[in-house]
Amino acid sequence: MLPEIKIIMGKIFMVGAVSLLTCLLIFPFFIRYLKKISFGQQIREEGPETHYVKKNTPTMGGLLIVVVAIAATWAFLGNYITSSFFALLGTVVVALILGFTDDLSKVTKKEALGLRAREKLIIQVLLGCFLVFFIAKYTRIDYKVIVPFIGPFRSKIFFWLFTVFVVVGTINAVNLTDGLDGLASGICAVCFLTYMVICYKNGQFDLAIAAFAFACACIGFLWFNAYPAKIFMGDTGSLALGAALATFAVLTRTEFLLIIIGGIFVAEAASVILQVTYFKMTGGKRLFRMSPLHHHFEKLGWHEVEVTVRFWIISIALAVLGLIIYFRDFLDIGFLV
Repeated sequence: MLPEIKIIMGKIFMVGAVSLLTCLLIFPFFIRYLKKISFGQQIREEGPETHYVKKNTPTMGGLLIVVVAIAATWAFLGNYITSSFFALLGTVVVALILGFTDDLSKVTKKEALGLRAREKLIIQVLLGCFLVFFIAKYTRIDYKVIVPFIGPFRSKIFFWLFTVFVVVGTINAVNLTDGLDGLASGICAVCFLTYMVICYKNGQFDLAIAAFAFACACIGFLWFNAYPAKIFMGDTGSLALGAALATFAVLTRTEFLLIIIGGIFVAEAASVILQVTYFKMTGGKRLFRMSPLHHHFEKLGWHEVEVTVRFWIISIALAVLGLIIYFRDFLDIGFLV
């Protein structure tokens, strides 16, 4: 093994260990603090009846996930830091602030709805524009979208629109998936592990280190978020993790591959869109018993642990499929970032 590869692999494993252990050690104190200040989750009245017992469970755990992952990454990057990491950092921090504001609004109002959807959408669109602007100004990635089995498609306008769509879509898809104990955090861990491999193969070592830090922080959080959850990630976590996942996809030019790797997120978002569309077209009929998709299976009689674990298994299978496609060189285009 070459000396540089040893150094990079050492940094990846060290940042993962630090992220995981830090979360395992700090979360118990963080949970007690949130309980002390009564920072608890509000539950939708129209949701599954089994979720009512979750009311006032501490939320905003995503804040610690992101802070730990970013701090650990920064500590170990050294000379491997590039402009791509700052693009990731800026996108995630803005999404984190948006999610924190939303969670704070829910807690202070004592209701499940926080900021207005239009307000969040505007900020998410601006976040996508920021990412495109940063890429254009500070990286050497050109305006192209890699379409699997077809190749690169170059168009500035399409790149702008497509990148904004990926950012907004991924953020909201992760947010919609965060409805069962351990569901979103487990799937996010799988997706970040997948992107660690992709980033490493591309030579984007700062992003590989960051992806593994996020994965291990999610796993550390999952210890406390698994059923029955002692803490939720809240919008603070789901929006920030969605933004991180979208940024990894954009910076590695694997936006279309994200549809496979994050297939569960896509299915969850699609179920909501289909439910709303079908409801309006049929004058009140429902396509699913309840959306997002995980609630549909709960209504069918599945225990939420069954739904969560089976969705994890599907996510792992999709991640493996994504890597198989990636390593068949359909998306291997080389990078200079």
